[in-house]
Parts: sequence; structure tokens; C-alpha cells
Amino acid sequence: MTTDPAVTDDTDELSYFLSITERDIDLLVLEELHVNQDFTSWFVRSCLPDARQIEFCGAWHSLVDSVHGESDLTLVVEIEGCKTAILIEDKIGAITMPEQSSRYRRRGDKGIADGRWKQFFTCMIAPQRYLDRLSEGEVYDAHISYEDIAEWLKSADNTALNSARGEYRANFVTSAIDKQRRTGASPRDPMVELFLSRYQDHVRQEHPALPAAMINWNWITFILPPIPGSNIGRSLHHKLTQGLIELEFQCTPDQHSDLMRQYSKLRTGTRTFKKYSKYLGLREEVGRLDISNEFDDTKEDVEAALAAAEIIITECYQIKEGSE
Repeated sequence: MTTDPAVTDDTDELSYFLSITERDIDLLVLEELHVNQDFTSWFVRSCLPDARQIEFCGAWHSLVDSVHGESDLTLVVEIEGCKTAILIEDKIGAITMPEQSSRYRRRGDKGIADGRWKQFFTCMIAPQRYLDRLSEGEVYDAHISYEDIAEWLKSADNTALNSARGEYRANFVTSAIDKQRRTGASPRDPMVELFLSRYQDHVRQEHPALPAAMINWNWITFILPPIPGSNIGRSLHHKLTQGLIELEFQCTPDQHSDLMRQYSKLRTGTRTFKKYSKYLGLREEVGRLDISNEFDDTKEDVEAALAAAEIIITECYQIKEGSE
């Protein structure tokens, strides 16, 4: 076998991963919590150093409360017989959203009121560089750095994984740290944060019939009930800087045609369907928003977008499952 001297093999220097997202880290941590008792015990004691007799009860991804929003991960354990929740916020580089830590505490309080646990604590996991830049207003009970997670995964304490698998998973987390370093993402953009906070307040006060407005980077997302009798989830996004309202059906490509036929009555005026690999979108153009501006300067455009959102949601609910 001959090789071309003009071609070099630099694959050893390539990253194994094109991109790592927060959801990727969520699912890695979720799996470890479910299958690796050593990891669960280490994680809990990183939040609560005095914890003893830790018994795993369950862990969930993206639990949503219709009023107080979403927790990235929810871990429930018994600590000496006391049912305890740890509500986990995961960040690689996205800005912290307005009152994010406070909403975690409100979800924890609601869990106590609903009898789901007796006590709770909040935790943020993120690259250390991100944690170091958090403002004093972002108060979590504990911080666990990606660096500490990666170090533990490849340590001798990780008896559930062989060394090669632990090393691979540690490299996975390290790739997320590298992404944060490359992007130089900062936890906060005060002007954007203020705008999004005002948007949420406006929805809460002026549009109480809408679901809770959840901040998703520079989108506002409203979580809707799934299609009755199916596992197809629905949500509506206000893509602020793109000037779009988009109704999302979480489905596979082979379901696109049936959904487009079922919801064909929604395709009126400027509304169009757009196919994605993991969902089907019904889009309507609205005014683009500069979210670095004062909220009051854009309130007219916000109102027009919310009116369009309410109409789409109402019309969507009026279409019965399986209708043409």
C-alpha cells in the first residue's frame, strides 16, 4: 500500500464529536443517575456533603410545570428515609434566563405542596468558567462543574464502568467544556434578560389564558398538551428575532403527511408548513423583534405576535384527532 505524501492523516487530532449540546449532557447525567449508584451517591454528596444512606428513587429529564416552567433534570432520592429532590439546571453557554434560579425554587416548593418530596435543593451543572461568571442573583444551593464530573467518570471511584468507557464519557463532557471556551459564552446579557423578563410578565398579566411563557434562548415557548390519544407532543414558539410564530408537532418524518392533512385547515393566509427531521412546523410571519431594545418600544409587535399565537392555538384545539 502506498500513500500520497501530500495527504496527511490528522484524525488523531480530531474531536470525536461535531457538537455537544446541553441536552446531550442532560442525557449522559440522567443515564448515570439511573444505572450507576456510585455516581448518584457522589452527585448527591457534592450537593449535600453530610448526606448518608442515599437511596435512588428516580430521575427525569425536562419535567415541565405549566406555571413555573421546566427543570432540566430532576433527581429524587431518600436520604436517611427523607424523600429529597435535587432540581438540576444544566448550562454550557446559553445565558441564564430571568429569575431562573427563583423558578427552580418555586417548582421545588410546589413539589413539597403536592407531596412529591419532603425537601428539595437546587443545583447548577456547567463548565467552571461559566460558574465563575454567575451573578450574585443566581442563587443555587450547589454548583457541580463539568470538570468535576469528567474527573469522577474516569476516576477509580467509578467502579460501575471499565476504564475505557469511563474515559470516553469523560472526554464527552470535556468536549462540552471546550465548546464553552471556544464560544466564550457569558451567563448574562442584561438587556436581553430584561426584555425576556418583561415579555414573561406581560404574558402572565395580559394573556393569562396562554400557557406559561418559557424562555428558550431567544425564543419564547408555550408547551401545549399532546395530540389526544397519541404521543405527538405540541408546542408553540415565538421566534423573536426571526419574526415567526411556529406551531411544532414533535413527530417523525413518516408522520408529516398525515399531520399536514389533518391540520390542513390551519394553513391559511401566510401560514406554511415546514418539515424538520424531528418535528413538523406550521409557521406564520410576524414582526421581527430586536430583543436588545426596551420592551415597551416593541410592545405593539409583541401584542400582534401573541394575538396570532392565540388564534393558532385556538384553531389547533378545535381540530379533532383524525379529522380531515
